[in-house]
Amino acid sequence: MRCWCLMMIAGGWLAGPAAAADPPEAASPKPEITRISATRSRLGVIEFDHTTREITLPAEVNMVRGLLEYALVGEKGKLHEALLSTKARAFDLNVVLLLLSYQPDEAWFVPPARPRPLDAARPEARVEFLVRWKDAGGGPEKSARLDEWITDLSTRKPAAPAPWIYTGSHLNEENRFAAEVDGSIVALYLDTRALINSPREGADNDEQWVPAEGIPPRGTPVTVVIRPSAAPKK
Repeated sequence: MRCWCLMMIAGGWLAGPAAAADPPEAASPKPEITRISATRSRLGVIEFDHTTREITLPAEVNMVRGLLEYALVGEKGKLHEALLSTKARAFDLNVVLLLLSYQPDEAWFVPPARPRPLDAARPEARVEFLVRWKDAGGGPEKSARLDEWITDLSTRKPAAPAPWIYTGSHLNEENRFAAEVDGSIVALYLDTRALINSPREGADNDEQWVPAEGIPPRGTPVTVVIRPSAAPKK
């Protein structure tokens, strides 16, 4: 999957739409990668920095109560069990992650969809998420780790501040990118079709996660930030 995406990028996405190969699920116009500044570029609604490897995308609060299986989904995703939703395409985000030299760890799962320990995940696949937003009344921008917006029902505390694992999804039987078809971007409950998964204990329990108390109201615009995971403390 990684090699296929990089071949497609080299085949023309950076050169503009006329030279680009169609993605497997090409049912909508294909966006072009454009430069914003010396170090920043944009693909669709996703912006990214080639130096810091930081990625930003627009989203909104989708749920403030109820059981969660996903932290972030696309517009076609499972909105009835997702904390955040975004107009960003999973396919585009996968391209950006590969361009920035993140490496999916497709072998991290152990059938039937059980994760290995976090330490077993390749470092290049570990990412962390921030959420930035402003209150409805205005004021300065606020930020929090994404896991602070999720409550673990087994402890009644915020989800553990662990990295998330870029698992990369795959092409389905119809040769379409599964994460794009499902709109599954960041999964709390393990999903082999999702682009990114949680390594937290209880990730194989679909009744363990709910939105944290006090997060902004449903519909609040937010910016999701993806960046390399900080080195673990010794």
